[in-house]
Amino acid sequence: MILADLVRVSNDILKGKTKSLEQERISENNLLAISEFLKRNPQFEVSNLVNIILHNEINEVCDWNIGSLLQHFDYNEIIDVLSNIKPSMRGYLYDSIGFCWALGECPYKNEQVIEFLYEVINNGRNPESWWRASFALEKITGKNAINNLKRSMKNSESLSLKESLQDLTNKRNIINILLKSNSKDIKETIYPYLKRRFDISRDEKELINIIWLLGRLRLYDSEMVNKSLSLLENSQNYELKYYILQAMVEDPKILYLDYFEKFLHSEDMLIKKMAISGIGDFGNNNYVSKLNKMLERETDPKIISALTTAIYKIENNYFNENRNYIKKYMVNENGLIGDDTDKWYADASIYNLFSEAEDPQNICFNLIFKRILAKKLKIINPIDMATGTGRAAKYILNNIGYEGTLYAVDYSQQMLDYFERTINRQKYYVKNIDLVHSKIEDFRIPNNAKSSFIISSFGFPSKISDKKRCRDELQNVYNLLSEDGVFVTLGWDETFNDELNNMWYKYIPDNIKASNFEEWRKNREESITSPRNCDLSWYKTNLKVPLLYDTLEETINVMGHLFGRDAALEILKSRKRMWWMSLGITWNDKKSISKILKNNK
Repeated sequence: MILADLVRVSNDILKGKTKSLEQERISENNLLAISEFLKRNPQFEVSNLVNIILHNEINEVCDWNIGSLLQHFDYNEIIDVLSNIKPSMRGYLYDSIGFCWALGECPYKNEQVIEFLYEVINNGRNPESWWRASFALEKITGKNAINNLKRSMKNSESLSLKESLQDLTNKRNIINILLKSNSKDIKETIYPYLKRRFDISRDEKELINIIWLLGRLRLYDSEMVNKSLSLLENSQNYELKYYILQAMVEDPKILYLDYFEKFLHSEDMLIKKMAISGIGDFGNNNYVSKLNKMLERETDPKIISALTTAIYKIENNYFNENRNYIKKYMVNENGLIGDDTDKWYADASIYNLFSEAEDPQNICFNLIFKRILAKKLKIINPIDMATGTGRAAKYILNNIGYEGTLYAVDYSQQMLDYFERTINRQKYYVKNIDLVHSKIEDFRIPNNAKSSFIISSFGFPSKISDKKRCRDELQNVYNLLSEDGVFVTLGWDETFNDELNNMWYKYIPDNIKASNFEEWRKNREESITSPRNCDLSWYKTNLKVPLLYDTLEETINVMGHLFGRDAALEILKSRKRMWWMSLGITWNDKKSISKILKNNK
C-alpha cells in the first residue's frame, strides 16, 4: 500500500466504513502502519474497531483484518471495551474469527478474556470462531486446543462419521472426524476419502481442513506431499500456506526443511514464525548459525521469541528427547481405550506395563490373601478369571500355596501368549499352571473338578453394562466354586472419583454427556446399580492406590496408547508419572452367590 491508501483505510475505520477492509487481507507491515495512523488520531478509540465487528455483517477478510489490527493496540483498552459489552449483546463478537484470534495474542492471562473465549467455545455459532477461540485459549492458558474442542463436541449431538466427511469445510465436522477416528475407520474410510477429496477439490477452505487432518493423523503419502509443496509454492492464499506449514510441523519429513528455510524470509510474520517453529522442531545444528544471525538483526518481539525457542529446541538435549517422544508415541488420536475395534487390551505389552503399574506395592492383593489366611481357606484349583498378562496369577504363584492346578483364563490369545513367555522365562512352570483360552461363562475345570478360590482383577464382569452377560458369567463362577469356595473381584470402587478417571473424562470420547468431571462421574456411577452390576458384596472400598510408572518414557508410551495423543502431550509437558486410583474389593461365598442368582431370575 502507498501512503494515500493507508490514510484512506484509516479514515474509513474512523467513519465505521468497511469497504476498504473487505477487498483482501492486508499485510502485517501495512496493518502496523495503519495502527500507527490511528493511534495518532485523537478521534480514534479501540471501540471503533470492535464496533465494526459488533454492529456490521462483515466478510471474513474484513473480520480478519480488524482482528489483525487489534493486536497492535493496548490490550487493556481491548479488555475494557469487552467488559462494557453485556454477554447478551456480544452477538457477532462470538462469531468473529479475527477478534478471537486477537485475544489469543494477549500478552498476559486475563480472566475476562479467558471467560469470553470459553463462551465462544460453548455458544459460538461460527465453526471458524469456535476453532480459533480454542487455539487462543491454548496460547493463554496452555490447555490443549483440540482437547477443548473435542470435549465441547462430546456434550452435543454429533453427526456420524459419514455425515461429517460429506462437508469438510466445517471445522466442527473436522473435530467430529477426530472423535470418531479408530484404526479401522482411519484405514478403511477416513484416509481413502481424504485422499480422494484432496486430489479433486478446488475449494480452498476444504483443502485447508483436509491438510490439517492429514497432518494431525499423519496420513501424508508421497502424492499428497508433492501436491502440498506445489500449493505452498504457487497459492496466493495465506491461510492455505499457513496450514500446509502447520501440517508439515505435525508430520515432519527431512524434505520439508528446505521449505521452512525458504519461508524464514517471508514478510508475513505468522508464516515466518511457523517456518522458524518447523526448523526448531525438526532442524539440526546446521541451522543454529542462521537462526542466531537472524536473532541479531530481528526487532519484532514475537519473532525474537520464536527464534530463541527454536535455537534451544535444536541445541538442548531436553528438547531433543521431547521431540523423539512426540514422534514415537503421539500417534493414536483417541487411544486404545476409546477404540472399539482395537480394545484397550489389544496390545499385550502395553496392557502388561499398565497392569504392573497399578498398586505396585500390592496392597490390594495383600489384603485379599491375608483374609484368606485368616479364614484358613484351603486353596484348591485356584482360578484367575480374565487373567490378562497374569498379574493376579503371578501373585498366587509367588505367595500362595495351593493344591491342584492354577487356571489362568482369558479370551485374548495374545494375552495368554505373552503370559506364557513370562512363565517360561521366570520358570513358573515348576508349579501346576494351565493357561486357558476361554470366555468367562464357558470355562470348565477338567473332570468337573471345583475351585475353592476364584479371583478376577479388573476383568469381571467382562462387560458391566450387559446385565445378561453379567448374570451368565456369575452363574458359571457359581458352578465352578466348591461348597466352601469364595469369589473375589478387584477393580474400581465404582465411585470413579480419582485422578485416573479424571484422565478418562478429559481424553476418552465416550457417550456420557457432561459439562464437568463431577457430572460425568455421577452419570457413570449411577449407570451401575450394584457392585459389579451383579449384586456382589463389598469387602473394602475407597482403596487409594497409585498407578505409578518407572520412567517418563514408559508413562508416555502406555498412557499415549491408552488415552491418546493429547494425554501423551500433557504428560510430556507435566512430566507426571503417577495417578491415584480408587479401588474396591468384593468378597462372596457360594451361598451368597446362590441368593443373588435366585433373586435375579
